[in-house]
Amino acid sequence: MWHCGIYAETEHSKTVPDHSVICAFRKENKELFSEVFTKVLLLAQQMNNMSAKEKMASKLKTNEGKDIYKKRKETVEPVFGIIKHVMGFRQFMVRGIDKVNTEWELVKAAYNFKRLHNLLGRRSLSECLA
Repeated sequence: MWHCGIYAETEHSKTVPDHSVICAFRKENKELFSEVFTKVLLLAQQMNNMSAKEKMASKLKTNEGKDIYKKRKETVEPVFGIIKHVMGFRQFMVRGIDKVNTEWELVKAAYNFKRLHNLLGRRSLSECLA
């Protein structure tokens, strides 16, 4: 059952259809809302006392967290793997944040050119521009 955007399993959720929105200002819902709000506050306090590693572990226990984490394998991580393994970029050759940012821009451009070349079927640049 959803309470002001917060999902909670309660005894009351058996009598109300799933995914219904409960107004906290109705007289009959005040007790239910305060129960859910108390649970949310306790959860927030627990989350504040957790390390980043513990927070991530608790997120990964949920179905939504598992689904989001699965998408990383499809989107972000292969790019870094290609840059590191195929292109051989493992460390920066310069010092200073501005120089590192410039070097990273060059690495990204090189990756994008490599990808574009593969997507265009390995034709020469002059063939693609003509």
